[in-house]
Amino acid sequence: MLTKIPSKLKLPIAVFVLSFLFFLVYTVTDDIILKSPLGQNKAISLTIRLALSVSFSALLASLVFYAIKLIYSSMRSLVTLVQDWGSDVYEENPVAERDDEIGELVRAFRLKFFQQKELEDSGSQEFQSEKTRELSDGIQRSFYRIQLPKIRNLDISLFPRMSGDSNCDYVNVIPTSDGCMGVLAGFPSPGVLESAFKARLEGIFSLANETSGIRGEELVFKIGKTLSKMPIPFLNLSLFYLETRTGELGYIHFQDLPAFVYRKEELISLEKNKKTRYFDYKAADLELNKITLKLGEFWVIASDRIYSTIGIPSGEFVKQLQAALSEKKYANSRDLILDCGRILNRRYGKNVLETSALIAVARKQS
Repeated sequence: MLTKIPSKLKLPIAVFVLSFLFFLVYTVTDDIILKSPLGQNKAISLTIRLALSVSFSALLASLVFYAIKLIYSSMRSLVTLVQDWGSDVYEENPVAERDDEIGELVRAFRLKFFQQKELEDSGSQEFQSEKTRELSDGIQRSFYRIQLPKIRNLDISLFPRMSGDSNCDYVNVIPTSDGCMGVLAGFPSPGVLESAFKARLEGIFSLANETSGIRGEELVFKIGKTLSKMPIPFLNLSLFYLETRTGELGYIHFQDLPAFVYRKEELISLEKNKKTRYFDYKAADLELNKITLKLGEFWVIASDRIYSTIGIPSGEFVKQLQAALSEKKYANSRDLILDCGRILNRRYGKNVLETSALIAVARKQS
């Protein structure tokens, strides 16, 4: 019965009952004193009455004090939350709560404060991520303008020539004394440091493009050694060279997607000697894989960003791409790259195409 009485009524009822009992006891006691021999002595009678009044008042005050102490004890968690609200400090081990209206108020305040804190943190993180992405895109936009040179007896196409999306890999091909050298490099996630790395890579290739008399194989080792001094984790890197006269093609490939050769109307994936996905900065010497690229065949490499943006396994993407390019004849590398772009856009959408990076190289008769 008593447990069903609301907390806001318990204290008034208790004070009323206790006050009534004290008054009743005081009245009866006073009546007894007046009728007793002690009542004839006014000093003693007044002293007894005063003592009873003080005792009853003290008991009533103790009851009120105890009730207020219980209320404050239950509201202590709420007070702590209010005090810590301005300093972004929140209690991890709140005091025990009462299962009443005051406890419900404390729980409501705590829930609201934590919801507000999560909302502020989420907004701040989203704002920071957006600013970081804008800065990364701005860095990439400032340098990613590839001027593909014409190289004798080589047919070269790459995509994209320009990009302002920091999630897109860097691609480039430059001439060497015996043919050409190319690169495809990027990171699984965009960032300011990652975009700055690609900007520096563009500077390295721009400088290498101004040199002359260096063979492709030698240039691959030189650039690989330079990159090993810039250890940024999770770098996907493909470097290759192609000798125009002999068709010798050497490459290092740190990608999940394999490198390809398109021959006899079929896209053939090349197995790697080491199935390593990211560039190994600790390796002292780069191990080149070598093949011979015959006339009429295309060397093709594609970015890991393609299948990861689609959200399917790399093996499944390879099968889909091989099926889409099967039994097609391409007059040159440009037609091959354009057809790959059309396939990606038609099947997977514009977002996938904007983060895709492709290179196709073929030998031509002199």
